[in-house]
Amino acid sequence: MSIKGDIFKTIGQHLMAQLNFPGSDMPSLQWFDKDFGQAELIKDGIVVLPMPAALISFRTPEWNGSLSGVQHGSTTIRVRILWENYADSFQGSINQDKAIQFFEFNELAHKALQGLSGDNFTALDRASDDEDDDHTNVVITDMFYTTTITDSSSDGTRYEDVTNPTARPEQTAPTREDTATDHQWVIS
Repeated sequence: MSIKGDIFKTIGQHLMAQLNFPGSDMPSLQWFDKDFGQAELIKDGIVVLPMPAALISFRTPEWNGSLSGVQHGSTTIRVRILWENYADSFQGSINQDKAIQFFEFNELAHKALQGLSGDNFTALDRASDDEDDDHTNVVITDMFYTTTITDSSSDGTRYEDVTNPTARPEQTAPTREDTATDHQWVIS
């Protein structure tokens, strides 16, 4: 599995375990997936997901190099929470508590994510969040977490160490066949 794939699964499985509320008024997380634009497809009526759902994506890491082949990339991971909501949130509504329950769910999601670390990534630290509820009765909250990914997949073991003079014990001179020409010169 790839490093980002492992991190994706770690985050998703952690959220599924932490956002599980059987016997509670709070719905449990139903789905996690790589974010492929599903929120926009829901708005357009093209796709339906079980909700609440979490969609996970990676921003382009800024990698630093090293001679050992191990790289560290500072990046931001976006966790997009999708919450289906048909209740009214205006003052005095009998549905107001239900309508704003997504705030509590998002807070619980943040508590599950803040400080989470694993193989090849440092503790997640919330950088920002953004709420967008213009998706056909689906409230979408984007939570952004900074982390550093460690990639040792190119650790240099596949390449000859050219900086070590003892890397090749024998040095051989190149050999070429002598070539005669009609002008009696020999090229060697």
